[in-house]
Amino acid sequence: MGGKEFRSNLLEQMRGRTGPNHGGEERRAGGEAWAEQVLAGQLKAQGWTAADVAQRRKGDGQKLQMAPRLRQEMTMSLTWIASRLSMGTAGSLANLLRHDRKRQ
Repeated sequence: MGGKEFRSNLLEQMRGRTGPNHGGEERRAGGEAWAEQVLAGQLKAQGWTAADVAQRRKGDGQKLQMAPRLRQEMTMSLTWIASRLSMGTAGSLANLLRHDRKRQ
């Protein structure tokens, strides 16, 4: 129903407005679209492309700064974050975040 840009606009309008009358799929899609935009902004601020993300270490310091924001503000799963930031599995991401918190 509609093109990709149309869907993107609808998801942007839904952000923060989902309620009990919206199904889980709509909530997930809206949250994921917002997280993708935030991630794209973070990558742009670093001057990175998707290829740069894949080439950097799993425990790269900049990646470790991006992951908690996606987890806390967007409530994205560790699996989703690990996949998008090329940080291994959800378990290895959890370990990286735990060790990073202890260092700080």
